Amino acid sequence: MVLLGAQVSELFDTWDNTLQTGNDIEFSLTVLAFCIGACVLFAKLLLRRLYNSILRLHALLFHQLLGSSSCMREVRCILLSPSPPSLRV
Repeated sequence: MVLLGAQVSELFDTWDNTLQTGNDIEFSLTVLAFCIGACVLFAKLLLRRLYNSILRLHALLFHQLLGSSSCMREVRCILLSPSPPSLRV
C-alpha cells in the first residue's frame, strides 16, 4: 500500500518542487518500504526453509527410532499380546 500510495501522491503533489530542489519524500518512502518488504520476504523464506528442515529432521529421527526391526517387534508384541491373567477382569 505504501509503494502504491507514494506513487499516487507523487502525481498530485504541489508542495515540493522535485526538479528544482531534488528533495522527494515520496521516493525515499518508496525505497524504505521496498527494503522493509524485501527483508520481510527474506525472513519468511528463511523461516519456512528452517521449519521444513526441522520437520525432515524429526521425521528422520522418528524413522530411525521406530524403524529398527527389534524396536518394531517389541511394539507389535506389546500391542498384540493378550493381557496377563492378573489384569483380566
